[in-house]
Amino acid sequence: MPAAYSADNHSLFYPERDLTLLSNAGWPNEIALAAELSRLAYLRAETNTGEKEKLARILKVAGFGTPELLNNVAHDAYGFASCNDSGLCVLAFRGTQIDRYQDFMTNIQVSLTPIPKAMSRGQAHAGFLKSAQAMLPPVRYWLNKMTAKRTRLVVCGHSLGGAIANLLGAYIRPDSLITFGCPRVGDDEFGDFLLNQAHLQITRVVNCCDGVPTVPQTFMGWYEHYVRNQLPPPKGCYYTPHTYQIKTEFKGDPED
Repeated sequence: MPAAYSADNHSLFYPERDLTLLSNAGWPNEIALAAELSRLAYLRAETNTGEKEKLARILKVAGFGTPELLNNVAHDAYGFASCNDSGLCVLAFRGTQIDRYQDFMTNIQVSLTPIPKAMSRGQAHAGFLKSAQAMLPPVRYWLNKMTAKRTRLVVCGHSLGGAIANLLGAYIRPDSLITFGCPRVGDDEFGDFLLNQAHLQITRVVNCCDGVPTVPQTFMGWYEHYVRNQLPPPKGCYYTPHTYQIKTEFKGDPED
């Protein structure tokens, strides 16, 4: 089914309430899969049994196992993890929720803060860094459990979730880092450290009218966005030099 764009407040503020696009027939490319997983991260599975069951049901239809919920209440940071039978493992992090003041408190902590050298290099947005550090223990625990099964690791997220994905991506060394509407995360040194991971494929997806990827401003010492290469995007993705717009189609019977 086509992924129709919706500009109404329902889709903007509560993206998890739309029908899922995952199905038993796979997905057109890894970016499309990451986009849907990033949306599903908005399901409040950590506090709502019904939404937890819904997430597990959707992932099962798409061939993934029971999700591991990664949650840190103190920093209001959340994501989920899952693997399929082929060893493709995914980590998806949630972005800002309109009714969670803690998320906005995280977003406004814009001072550059040194990143622990054990994690990365350079400096990063203080709020994003705290959220990423809060996610490290459950992420490491899950990765250790999946070591024997994992053949490929994809880390993704939207908005604040994309920022967390960037910072964790510099530490856990995934194969692919895919973000959607991600704000600027760190300085030049952090960006260079991330780009120097030769194995890592970095994909940044933005909407031309989204203001989030433009903040914090570069004059504050923030590194410009970075990508691994300038190869043409996968089939179904259309772009200009500064904008990626995804148009995908999932075939099969989607789980609602």
